[in-house]
Amino acid sequence: MFGKIRNTVESNRVRVPAKFYKNLGDSFFIAPGKGGCILLVPNDNVDSVLGKYVLSSDQYTMTEFDEFVRNHINDVQLDGQGRLTFDDEMKDMCEGLGSALEIVFAGGGLYVELWPAAVYDKKYGNFDPTKFNSLIANLRASLKNGD
Repeated sequence: MFGKIRNTVESNRVRVPAKFYKNLGDSFFIAPGKGGCILLVPNDNVDSVLGKYVLSSDQYTMTEFDEFVRNHINDVQLDGQGRLTFDDEMKDMCEGLGSALEIVFAGGGLYVELWPAAVYDKKYGNFDPTKFNSLIANLRASLKNGD
């Protein structure tokens, strides 16, 4: 699941783009993501994406973020029209979600990130092409190390 798609929010609901719906299905898990996004995780990928939080029994080595994620992992279901409804818990996880008029769905491989468009644009909107080589080098190192 890669790429990004923008969709309009209507009455606290957003339609999951067909490109991502194909892999997410009608039911999947949500969790807080780093940087203020919400992760949408297909049922088949929960262990590989969220296993650190779900399977950990050592609460003493967990960071504050780890505990926050663990306490906010939740399963969700789309409505009959393939829309995700933003409940209060989701709005608490993701700053700006409650007032967002547009959502960015960004593929992260095994999961999809959901961002209020204004937050996404502020964070990623002004991409500096001179940083591209270092991003590629970091990606290569990550893939080489099996991250």
